[in-house]
Amino acid sequence: MAPYKRKTPEEILYSIYKLHRGRLKIIIGSVSGSGKTYHMLEEGKLLKQQGIDVVISAVSTMGRPETMQQIADLERIPSIHWHQDGREYKDLPLEALIERNPEVVLVDGLAHRNRSGAAFPARLDDIRYLMDNGISVITTVNVYELGGVGEIVYEKTGIRAEETVPLDTLELADEVRLIDVSPETILKRMEDGILGDAAHPAMSRRGNLGVLRELSLRLVAEGVNETLEKHREAHGLTGPSGASERILVSSQYHWNGSLYVRRGQQIAKRLNGDLKVVTFVLPGRKLSREQQAFKRSIIQLVERVDGSFEELPLKQLRQLPSELVRYAVQNKVTRIVMGHSAKSRWQERWQGSIANRVLRRTRNIDVFLMADRAEQDGERILPVKSQPVPAVNRFTA
Repeated sequence: MAPYKRKTPEEILYSIYKLHRGRLKIIIGSVSGSGKTYHMLEEGKLLKQQGIDVVISAVSTMGRPETMQQIADLERIPSIHWHQDGREYKDLPLEALIERNPEVVLVDGLAHRNRSGAAFPARLDDIRYLMDNGISVITTVNVYELGGVGEIVYEKTGIRAEETVPLDTLELADEVRLIDVSPETILKRMEDGILGDAAHPAMSRRGNLGVLRELSLRLVAEGVNETLEKHREAHGLTGPSGASERILVSSQYHWNGSLYVRRGQQIAKRLNGDLKVVTFVLPGRKLSREQQAFKRSIIQLVERVDGSFEELPLKQLRQLPSELVRYAVQNKVTRIVMGHSAKSRWQERWQGSIANRVLRRTRNIDVFLMADRAEQDGERILPVKSQPVPAVNRFTA
């Protein structure tokens, strides 16, 4: 494969456009009070020391002393204050910022919605406008203010953001930075009164803070992985980048299927990765009643462990190794879990072992081979609904 890829005319025009467009940096935190604004202002001071023209506007210090100190040496462009339902809000003064024309603007609240009658409905639109005029922006956002993630947060913690931005907003950013703070640190800041009344009551629970932190870490890790994959594809490289784990379980509809899924789930949980389960079937071949029962059981198990399941067609059984590896490469899989084939030793010598053929075809993918425990133990593992139910004496005291 050629190491270089010729750009299309559209890609060339976009590259030229980006040269004249401002850059965007997004600083993500798990909750309010995680230190996003402090680190944004700290970075602004460093840029100013390097001779870069930096201004701030619509920055929320929440009256925190250490954050207030960071503002002292930075030029401030007064924001537009307005009130609604007894609360004060700040909009960006776009005309003043365009007239001032700094190199970088620091602004809080990426998910902020503007007042009625403003030039644009949301701060995200304001930021795009500034970038189109050659001004770079550094801004902040909480993880639960990102669309899609916010729904997960609400289901797990009961915390719902008043305002959100689409999750793909992160794709607009040239850089994304995570401020990782432990739940203990946030709770200590709450006890010291540093966060004031800004924190949601549900955020005072250690478990909820842990959920928010984990989602933040996973979100940024997935972003790193996508960036690496795009870089590798641009250079003609295939296979997983290794920044995040994706576990693939290859299973058939038999009594070992659930064992393979559980082992894959254990690996995925330990590595904080995603779980995929696939089964290859020959078209036109009907499943027996027992196989149908095992299929239902495996699908139910995959759903319980938050994995994904796919049933894929296979023209010939001998294509299984190549199709499995092809699927793994296409889906950036890092580890494959599979069982030994039920072939005799003579069949393996004549036709070859499926596991060995998979191993020969894989690059940068670990393969886990599981023993056929059912045959070793001399017993069959029945699907859930097929297991015999012990008799119960209803009249026993």
